[in-house]
Amino acid sequence: MAKILMSVTIDTECDKSPDWSNSNPLSFKSILDGVPNKLQPLFQTYGIKPTYFLSPEVIQDKDSARIFQSIQEECELGTHLHADFIEPMKTADNFDGMHSDAFQTEFSPSIEFQKLDNLTSLFKSTFNFDPMVFRAGRYAANQHTIKSLIKLGYKVDSSFTPHLKWIGPNGSVINHEIAPEQPYFTDEKDIYNDNNGEILEIPISIIKTRKFFRTKHLWLRPKFSSFSEMKQVITSAIEKFSNYEYIVLVMMFHSQEVIPNASPYTKTDLDVENYLKLLNKTFEYAQKNDIHFATLLEIYLLFKNIRK
Repeated sequence: MAKILMSVTIDTECDKSPDWSNSNPLSFKSILDGVPNKLQPLFQTYGIKPTYFLSPEVIQDKDSARIFQSIQEECELGTHLHADFIEPMKTADNFDGMHSDAFQTEFSPSIEFQKLDNLTSLFKSTFNFDPMVFRAGRYAANQHTIKSLIKLGYKVDSSFTPHLKWIGPNGSVINHEIAPEQPYFTDEKDIYNDNNGEILEIPISIIKTRKFFRTKHLWLRPKFSSFSEMKQVITSAIEKFSNYEYIVLVMMFHSQEVIPNASPYTKTDLDVENYLKLLNKTFEYAQKNDIHFATLLEIYLLFKNIRK
């Protein structure tokens, strides 16, 4: 019988605004208030060690860095490249009110590697250990990204969104439509297939459904999916992969979504309250249905052991 694992992952960035532009002036309330006062108490109720993927501007903000330094035993920390925010070819000196939506893959492979290398070094100098897990900003990861992550010593990528593709600001396409729904070892030669590579791709949990002749993508993600839809994602994976030793579910959301008006999704205190209730309800459902919470690196170690 398959063991079901759920990883809770948070893309952790500066506060945004209802149109996804950066806050003006740049602020980090979603980290300074949201992480210690809203998210961590909820996670502790269910014994969850979440994964916070940290964008460059978060690590560079000393107050935000101190928050994560203080809780790093209670969570997993990884990197999250929003390419605008880091050299080389950093796109601005002042990001107040700007849109920072560059795809890292729209830079040359050598520039993308240098950005990843600089982000990795920034993380290590701040937290005194090497990051092992990564998610690309705006899911923009391709074969060059995977090659760079392997070269930099990462063990897990969680950038792929099965059934979906994304258009970059310069018109490039990141097409994850054929990405498997469950984890697999891969490398840069064939990133959407299990080829016993060096990095474990752990995709975000997304399923494709049809209703009244319309296609709909359901995410394991609050605000994108209702509670019943998130249950549908969970039950779909359990049914589809029942013959697997491990079934993996990856929830994702943004840090900005747990305070009012720092994203398009939660504009009032009541919105935040309902958002947290939805998270609580989902975690309670998982706990009652024998779904075990695990970090991405813990999942990597389990899959590595199977591969031996």
